[in-house]
Amino acid sequence: MAQAMPEVQHAEPGRSEDASQAKTRYGEPHTWLASEELLVRLGQRFADTAIKALRLWELDPEPGGDPGPRQLQWVHAMLLHLPHLTDEVKEKARAVVRHVRPRTRSRWDYADFRTQQNDKRLAELRAAVERILADPSTASRESALGDPKQVTVRDLANAPDEALRDYLNRHADDDLVEKTLLSFAWRSYRSGLSFSDVLARHSAPEAALLQITMDLRRRLGGGPNLRETWTREVLALPNCTPELVRALPAWSALTVGGARHGTAHTTVASTVLIALSNDDDAWSRFATSPASYSGPTAWLRLGDVLQAAAKGEEWPKPPNTR
Repeated sequence: MAQAMPEVQHAEPGRSEDASQAKTRYGEPHTWLASEELLVRLGQRFADTAIKALRLWELDPEPGGDPGPRQLQWVHAMLLHLPHLTDEVKEKARAVVRHVRPRTRSRWDYADFRTQQNDKRLAELRAAVERILADPSTASRESALGDPKQVTVRDLANAPDEALRDYLNRHADDDLVEKTLLSFAWRSYRSGLSFSDVLARHSAPEAALLQITMDLRRRLGGGPNLRETWTREVLALPNCTPELVRALPAWSALTVGGARHGTAHTTVASTVLIALSNDDDAWSRFATSPASYSGPTAWLRLGDVLQAAAKGEEWPKPPNTR
């Protein structure tokens, strides 16, 4: 590392040789004086050295103090810089992760703010390392998503577009596609990947979308904004069928997607008109339905509400959460 320092200091003629003298205004990022190629070489040199340390790593039988993020940062950095992860490296890295974890505390144990922050950072590092080890062939290990069977909807929602597209390309699995579809409720706008693009990856897109929407309370949960976003995505599809419309949450279906705020999409309006026809009593019952903006009755499906209104039946109960 010391041999590389002259290259770093003289990377840009005319700049100060002492990197510590390179001042920036508060809030501005510091610019590396080294070239990108040099940084890659330094990263590779660090990774090669870290592998040697990893082979020598052993569990301390009498550790002193609480584990901290520094005990895992070098492993995480090594995994980011290594071009290929061998089985030996993965096995050893998993051994470190198994033993370097935040200390279990009871509700009576006191932990100051710094300790709590260290525990949080360590937990984040452990999760990041485990994701890389579960999916080492990702295009960018910094945004690794891990095992497709364990990745969550929120993980997928937070993933950058390129990382998510790469992940879907490498894991052609219907369950993953369905979780990715649900992630659009958390993050609807993506410049490089659309809801319909992801849906087209499913082996049975129409049936899957209908089933997800029928089970939306169990599969998605959450507040009004998630229901509304899902409803907008579904109604924006060019082949949105009446059956799919009837599976949507009633309140959301009746209040989003129209030409004006708070109005229904034309497909929804058509579905309601066909169901209630010219029956004034049915329309009166429909106007008093228990469908709501929030709470359990916000999950009532439009089709169930329409059927009860048209036939004078008892109002349906909200779908189960399990």
